[in-house]
Amino acid sequence: DVLYTSNDINDKATFVYYFATGTETDPALNLAFNYLSYLGTPTMTAEEIAQKMYQLACSYNLRAGSSVTNISLNGLNENFPEAMKIVEDLLYNAVPDENILANLKADMLKSRADAKLNQSSCFSSLQKYIFYGPEFIDRTTLSNDEIMALTSEELLAKVRNLLGCQHEVLYYGPASESEVVKMISDNHVVASDLKPLEKKYTEYISTPESKVYMVQYDAKQIYYLQYSNRGEKFDTASEPYINLYNEYFGGGMNAIVFQEMREARGLAYSSQARLMKPTYKDDTYMYYAFIATQNDKMKTAIEAFDEIINDMPQSQAAFDVAKEA
Repeated sequence: DVLYTSNDINDKATFVYYFATGTETDPALNLAFNYLSYLGTPTMTAEEIAQKMYQLACSYNLRAGSSVTNISLNGLNENFPEAMKIVEDLLYNAVPDENILANLKADMLKSRADAKLNQSSCFSSLQKYIFYGPEFIDRTTLSNDEIMALTSEELLAKVRNLLGCQHEVLYYGPASESEVVKMISDNHVVASDLKPLEKKYTEYISTPESKVYMVQYDAKQIYYLQYSNRGEKFDTASEPYINLYNEYFGGGMNAIVFQEMREARGLAYSSQARLMKPTYKDDTYMYYAFIATQNDKMKTAIEAFDEIINDMPQSQAAFDVAKEA
């Protein structure tokens, strides 16, 4: 499928090959994309590819998200045909380099070890565990041994296999629709029989009962999170009220949470609370509340936070500012 948007303002354009990759993206695909960015082809080295793309005033980006993967090309529209050929040649014909792959694996393992020494990184991983569950972590995370066992051929095959799946091509730029169609047909190599991809996404875990997760981390402050998902689906009629609530209660520096927890009571370095909207229309709302505070203020901060969430302070001045925003 091709999605086309005309833009007559300038001569720059964007192509995106967009893949809805199933329930979760292959966890090795990000490593494969990173690896690919360092490689050349039988006719061009990695340095020559970078130099040529620079001369064409074009760039490409490879991104594997949680449930969507895209390959994007940006730059001067007139140079897109040549840039597309270079990028597609790399995607299909990259020449492996075992030294580069070994260095990437070593960097990845070091980054993981370093992350364990960072409180924010550990807390981010804990959030994923709470939001999606341990099975999600197992499905989407490679162990160190699994990373070390991956071969160049396996990683490059994952990219080629992805290109053999159904996808959408998004274009935004000055070319006419017929010019775009020709550009794609001339330069975008696809199989005659593309494999279907089931469009799914990972859902947040519901919270039918209260649970407390405690993770030991030796630091001078705590990170505290409250998460609630009652299974309420996206509702268009509720959106204006949710927007206003988030702006008034949990938005920026003028919001109630910031003013009460940090400014008035001095109980938190950072604080926020909001009703998170679903990414997909059949997904659910999630209530998210977070504070970072000193260890010795933990009990008082949690009690105060609970108080303002359940009995929201009223300020007409702040409410007026929220409505204007």
